[in-house]
Amino acid sequence: MEIERTSEGFRAVDSATNSVSVEVEGWVDDGAPPSVATTVGASDTGPDQIDTEVAGTVKTIQFPPVFLKSVATETDEHWEFGDPDDRLSLPSRSHLLRVDSTVRVFVRFDGPAALRRIDDRRISLSFPEPTPVSLCFDSLVETPEAVITVPETPDGVATALSLASAHSTVTSPDRSWPTCREQPATISVGESESLPTSLVEQRPDTGIELLVPPELRYLFTSASLAYYLGADVRTEPGVEPRLRFDGHEEPLGELPQFQHRTAELLSRTFWLDCVARGAGPHGGELGVTDTFDTLGLDADRLYDAPLAERLRTYLDVPFDRVSDRFPDWHLGMYVAPTYEHVETLSHLLATVPQFFLPDSETLSKTDWIQRTMSDGFTKSRDDLPDHGNTDYRVRREVSSVDLVEPNLGPARTHGWMADDVPIDVFKTFPEAYENRLRYLDDPESTMSVVAVVNDRDMAMLAADSGDEAAMRAEHDSAVEQYQRRAEELPLDITVRENVKRAELARIFESRNDLVHYIGHRDDRGLECSDGFFDVSTLEVSNAQTFFLNACGSYPEGRELVEKGSVGGGITFEQVSDRDAATVGVAFARMLMNGFCLERALTKARRQLMTPKDYAVVGDGTHVVTQSDAIVPPDIWLFENEDSIYKINIYHKTPRETGGRVAGSLDEGYRLWGVGKTNRLSASQLRSYFDVLGSPVVYEDELFWPPELIDAL
Repeated sequence: MEIERTSEGFRAVDSATNSVSVEVEGWVDDGAPPSVATTVGASDTGPDQIDTEVAGTVKTIQFPPVFLKSVATETDEHWEFGDPDDRLSLPSRSHLLRVDSTVRVFVRFDGPAALRRIDDRRISLSFPEPTPVSLCFDSLVETPEAVITVPETPDGVATALSLASAHSTVTSPDRSWPTCREQPATISVGESESLPTSLVEQRPDTGIELLVPPELRYLFTSASLAYYLGADVRTEPGVEPRLRFDGHEEPLGELPQFQHRTAELLSRTFWLDCVARGAGPHGGELGVTDTFDTLGLDADRLYDAPLAERLRTYLDVPFDRVSDRFPDWHLGMYVAPTYEHVETLSHLLATVPQFFLPDSETLSKTDWIQRTMSDGFTKSRDDLPDHGNTDYRVRREVSSVDLVEPNLGPARTHGWMADDVPIDVFKTFPEAYENRLRYLDDPESTMSVVAVVNDRDMAMLAADSGDEAAMRAEHDSAVEQYQRRAEELPLDITVRENVKRAELARIFESRNDLVHYIGHRDDRGLECSDGFFDVSTLEVSNAQTFFLNACGSYPEGRELVEKGSVGGGITFEQVSDRDAATVGVAFARMLMNGFCLERALTKARRQLMTPKDYAVVGDGTHVVTQSDAIVPPDIWLFENEDSIYKINIYHKTPRETGGRVAGSLDEGYRLWGVGKTNRLSASQLRSYFDVLGSPVVYEDELFWPPELIDAL
């Protein structure tokens, strides 16, 4: 963790380049403030250890608009803040304030204070007079040190899954909080078994057993359920798959029904735990709290009940009566059940995906055209702008990738780790997750972005309406978005034009957080000023993420991930330069505002007539730079009569689940992924857009708030 003193206050950056900015007014480096370090040990709200702490006297501190909780260190009284209309007065006590941002902030102070929401970007903590405080910054990113080594057998994999949740000793419903899910210990497949004593000793006994046949396909598809339940996984030849707990046995059926039953049990248990945790000291009401009344459940009793007892209770209620009140599951992973992928499970489990066996069907050229033309914001071709002479009937001619149509489960986002290359998912590889840890091991406090525009005639372009001018427009606009975000983040921008093959190789081999390539590509590679660069000749890629905005760039994207990158955007087929410019600028802007790779590219590409030409390879859940609000919103705007606007807002991310949000338009908290509809006048909408940093879909087009204000 690195702490930087800025003109406004402090900025903290962790090993994953997550950052938080804290503004201070009247800060003076003096006084004798109480220390976070001497207080946090007695509180279960704080970090495990204090690495960074700054102290001084201050009048006002401003934080990102997230959840805050203050605990009186002497009496254990607590006050929560987060509702949009909150104006909370903290009494004269010794306080430890926790700010749940992308990098958590802890503030220790004595005396009265006041909390109030300024807008959707700031919450203020103010004191009646200059007050001594200490600030501590805590990263939620941890690199696992323990290694679970198991033999290449089904029993070995079962042992690894049994220990995967050992780091989480919380068995109450609070385990549904994202902060209770750290990266599990690394799983390694070796010749013999080696289990860390610390994990074996600290693993809580939940009293839940999962019995499955000794087959990898059962172990893979039940991995997340076993992980969340802290189950003891056992294999037995010929056994009927089932859960055993609290004097009860719950049959799970055989495959393929088994994978859907485990996915349903995971979501049922998880969502009801999210409601039950409201009865605890870290909870609070949600928009779905009343579902317990519908089901006849007692949150107070369930919060104190053992996990096995809660599971038994959840199974006895008709969850289907309220299931539509909860969000769709955030992530489905389709992983080929092989020993090669066992070690990847430890990287995936922290995100608690629903696991399914990969299954797909062939995709003809006709099917491809029909499928891709039905997935944009704009559904009618007549409403589309002129794209020149591009013939959208000619497809599948550039990258020679045989695409398939996957059979997908109910999740919002889907990842595929199998041999086929499907549409509608991010295509990932084991290397993507191993590579991510490598970037955490060697962090840089300043993010580096390299924009490469490679067209041999680019330097001589005039401002005309041709496709080459569209490439220049993408270059200029994308660089502008990077530079704009650089004013808020520790971001270093480099622009390269018409580079040669050797220079492009050096760009990929150098440590960069994002490489945005704008140019051309064919089966010889990425075009450079002296020929074509073959990415397979790289010894290593040190570009953490990339966007290869060139025709049919899937093979190059796959190579970059296999050689060291985490993930990036690619194309499957020929795309017009105008379309590439449209997607490139929107993708760049969303990445810089906290959207993960998959969300950014999905939203950017849906502006096109054929959005499925673009996809993500590698870990699509990866975030290049975090949003201050942790999860940036998806926003849809509709105009009603009399200048009244309906606005639908969703905070959703495939990397996390179980968090909660309260924006300036909300009444109380709602779970990530649950939508909120508001009706606003034109003046109310303008006030909301004045502080909004996310794009808005309006009349089948993607706008950014300043542009939409002008358009309206």
